[in-house]
Amino acid sequence: MSKTNLCLAILALGVAIGFATTAHAEKRVALLVGNNAYQNVPRLQTAVNDARAVGTALRGLGFSVIIAENQSRRAMSEALLAFDKAIEPGDIALFFFAGHGFEIRGQNYLLPTDIPEVREGQEELIRDSAFPADRIIDRLQGRGSRPCPSQTDRVIVLRDGRIVGHLEGDAVTHDAMVKLMVGRDLKVAYAAPASERGDVVLSVQKLRTTTFPFAEVSIDFHSGEILGLAGLVGAGRTELAHALFGIDATEGGTVLLDGAPVRFASSTDAVRAGVFLVPEDRKRMGLLVDFAITENITLPNLSAYARGLTISREAERARANKSRGELDIRAPDLAARTGSLSGGNQQKIVLAKWLAMNPRVIIFDEPTRGIDVGAKSEIYRLMRTLADAGVAVLMISSDMEEVIGVSDRVAVMHQGRISGILARAQCREENILQLAVGKGVAEPANWAGKTQC
Repeated sequence: MSKTNLCLAILALGVAIGFATTAHAEKRVALLVGNNAYQNVPRLQTAVNDARAVGTALRGLGFSVIIAENQSRRAMSEALLAFDKAIEPGDIALFFFAGHGFEIRGQNYLLPTDIPEVREGQEELIRDSAFPADRIIDRLQGRGSRPCPSQTDRVIVLRDGRIVGHLEGDAVTHDAMVKLMVGRDLKVAYAAPASERGDVVLSVQKLRTTTFPFAEVSIDFHSGEILGLAGLVGAGRTELAHALFGIDATEGGTVLLDGAPVRFASSTDAVRAGVFLVPEDRKRMGLLVDFAITENITLPNLSAYARGLTISREAERARANKSRGELDIRAPDLAARTGSLSGGNQQKIVLAKWLAMNPRVIIFDEPTRGIDVGAKSEIYRLMRTLADAGVAVLMISSDMEEVIGVSDRVAVMHQGRISGILARAQCREENILQLAVGKGVAEPANWAGKTQC
């Protein structure tokens, strides 16, 4: 008799589904985990309702269904134990979880709430409320099940509510699943620059932030270039971005725009100068989630749509329609509530409002956090398009693959300072990590540990 084979996958829309299949199943068991404690969160409540609907459908197919709507750690443990005991070799098993998956310090967690990302300082809170996903996998492996995708026999991929493909045996790979999930091959996600970098647009000289008042930052931003900014959590990357955008005060130093000294006392000053920020927390700092798409795109520059003493709704809609086409914003209509869109489309709206204002410098702070793999590729393409058009792009990211793949140069921060800047040819993980912990890098003599280039 064959053993149960379980495939557990954390999906982009906040739902984890595990499938187990055998040729001749003795019985069928399903664990559906929802949470009515979060009924005021629209997206999660939809997932819970879907879980109940799935449970009803599965009973019609002969499944024994275990539903755990109270998603406390104790309730999840009890439900998992019941699920574990119900599974025998040869059974078909299914696991459905409405929530989010996170990795914190190497441990995977399932969290029953609508938080798209874990921000700095939230790790302990999240860990206290979440359930270790690896415990589910380990326990089911003890029953003869296997993780996905490395040992999965067969994968069925759904997109937009339809089955779009099947993979079996050796064809089950990460790249093959991604291609089916997003409908295209993403191997061209990282595009090379179309031309050489241009002149210095923004020059930062001995800038000191309030978080690191004794650490000086000196760095140049060139037109036509994507400059990556790497470093460990707490290295001062976001603080630098906020200082450059006028959100936070500085303790000293000079900022030059096109060679002339500037001082951004507020974000309004930065916006007027053509320096824009796509923030890490787009819902709190980048969008008005209860406003329509059109309003979010036009709000920072309402004077451009003024006709006398009133705002031209027609002009606003024309701008929003143009942005929708240029950035492929996917929404039922432009009057849709921005908070109802996916993370990738929300990020495009944050970008759309700045693109309508002819940017000189754009700072992206964790631009692909909390968005799906297809939207990531589009964000990379948009950043490269901006750089090729002469915009100076700064990308702050904790994703090492992203930093190396997207950036033309990589600056690394350590304790509030730039510990080194790497040319594209020197952008390797070991070099970045060495600089991130404050150590030097053995490189060719023409680099010589320079912190500015």
